[in-house]
Amino acid sequence: MNWNRNSAAWLAGAVAVVVLASLLLVPTDILNSLLTGWLFFIGRVVPQVQFHSGGVAVFAVSFAVSVACTHYLLSWGISQANAKRPAHALIQWRLKSSIAIVILCMLLFIVGIATTAITHQIGWLVTSPEPIFISKTQTPRDSELSAYRPNRVEPDERQNWLYHIRAYAIYEIPEIDPSLPWNSSNNADAFRTVMPDAICPSQGNPIWSPDGFGLAHNAANPEVFAVTTLHHFKDFDSLGETIFLGEVNAAFVPWADPDNVRSFQLGIRKNWENSERGQVGYGSTHLSGANMLMGDGSIRFIDDHIDARVLEQLGNAKK
Repeated sequence: MNWNRNSAAWLAGAVAVVVLASLLLVPTDILNSLLTGWLFFIGRVVPQVQFHSGGVAVFAVSFAVSVACTHYLLSWGISQANAKRPAHALIQWRLKSSIAIVILCMLLFIVGIATTAITHQIGWLVTSPEPIFISKTQTPRDSELSAYRPNRVEPDERQNWLYHIRAYAIYEIPEIDPSLPWNSSNNADAFRTVMPDAICPSQGNPIWSPDGFGLAHNAANPEVFAVTTLHHFKDFDSLGETIFLGEVNAAFVPWADPDNVRSFQLGIRKNWENSERGQVGYGSTHLSGANMLMGDGSIRFIDDHIDARVLEQLGNAKK
C-alpha cells in the first residue's frame, strides 16, 4: 500500500512539473492550441458528421464476422489445450472475451495509425525550413520597410479607399468622424480589427501592426485611388487591362491607412528584404508572381518576370 501511495505521489509531482514547465516555456498561442484546439476541432467537425446506413451495415457485418472467426479459432485452440489439462484446471472461454479481443485489436490499429501520423507530422515540422511558430504581429524589420509609422497620428483627415466602399465589404466598419485622421484617438478603435477583405489566406501572417491595427495583404494602384479627382469607369481606356489592386508580401500597412498604395514602377518580387522604406512593390507567397484585381472585376496572375514597361502600362488609366 505504501509503495502505491509513493508511486502516485511521484506521478502527481512529475505531472505538476511538466505542466508548470509548459506554462513557463511554451508560447501562449501554442499552449492554447494544444489545450483547447481539439475542442474547437470537435465542435467544428461533429455537426458535419453524417451516418450512412450502408456504412453502418458494413461495419456491423465486418465486426460480427471478426468476432465469430476469433471466437471459433480461440475456442478450438483452448479445447485442444484442455484435452491435455486435468478436469479441475480446464479453461473456460466465453464469447465476451472474444469480443474484447476484437475491440482491443481495433483500438491498437487506431492507435497505430495515429502514432504513424504524429510521427510523420513531427518529422515534417522538424525538417521543414519554415519556422514552427509565426507571430501574428508585424516584425520590426517589416515595419521599418513599411510606409506606415506606428503610433504616429496622420496629419490630415484622408480615409482609405476601403473605407469608401465599406457598404460592399464583409466587415461592417463603425461610424467615424470623417473630419479627423483615421488613427486619431476618436477613430482608432474602429480600425483596430482585421478586415477579412484585406487578408490573403495564402499569406497568413502577419495580420497586426505593432500598434494594434489590422494589416492589409494588398495595395491599391495610386493611379486609381490616390488621385484628388473622382474617377468614373468611362475614364479608363480598358477596365480589363487596368490593375486596380494587387497582392503584397512585405512592408505591410494597416488596411485603413490612406497611403496603402504602391507604384507599379517598383515591380513584383518574391523577396524585398534588402529594400528601403517606400521602395517595396508587389509580391505574394506564390512561386513566380502575384494576383491582381483588374478594373472589370477579373483576377489575373501577373508573373514577376513581366516587362517593367508592360506592368507600368497596366497601371495607367489611359493607355
